[in-house]
Amino acid sequence: MFIEAGKRLRLSLSSIGVLLTVWESDTCRSVKGQLLPALDDRIAEADSAIADLQMLRDQLVAARSHLDDLPDRDQPCVPDCTFLGDDQALSCSLDGDQYRDRAEQWQQILQGGVRSLVPGGAQVTLPSERATELAALILAEQTCCSFVNFTLRFEGSTVVMTLTAPDPAQRIISDLTGGDGRGES
Repeated sequence: MFIEAGKRLRLSLSSIGVLLTVWESDTCRSVKGQLLPALDDRIAEADSAIADLQMLRDQLVAARSHLDDLPDRDQPCVPDCTFLGDDQALSCSLDGDQYRDRAEQWQQILQGGVRSLVPGGAQVTLPSERATELAALILAEQTCCSFVNFTLRFEGSTVVMTLTAPDPAQRIISDLTGGDGRGES
């Protein structure tokens, strides 16, 4: 029964073996103490897989939408009617874990800032002491998401950062700024 439960949770066979040894010879407290970190690892792996699949789904939906918008022609396809469209160039090049780590870095730096929506993106006002960290993160972001535009404006003791991107990339701006797309946060 224990092995079947471990398999359903997709624990590795080696993890199940270690846990089974503890299960058979130790206290429930010990089993719980070893099982909790194993489950936490599986939860993190599942979250990563979900994020990767959501990004893939978003790309597939965008490609399908673009394909739907193309005219039905009786001539051969030409390079400017590719079914993937320009939206595919608007995907972040980081993998799921890297993307999540980068979003967490952004949210840490922007914590406590005043966020508002602007046409095509978001704006965050922060204490100017964070400008150096902010500039470093903007430079890093340009290597994976060069389609996101950033401006920094200093106003007294604050720095105002504006992020804008094409419509298909608005989810990335929301992920970076921790916004829900419905207003200030």
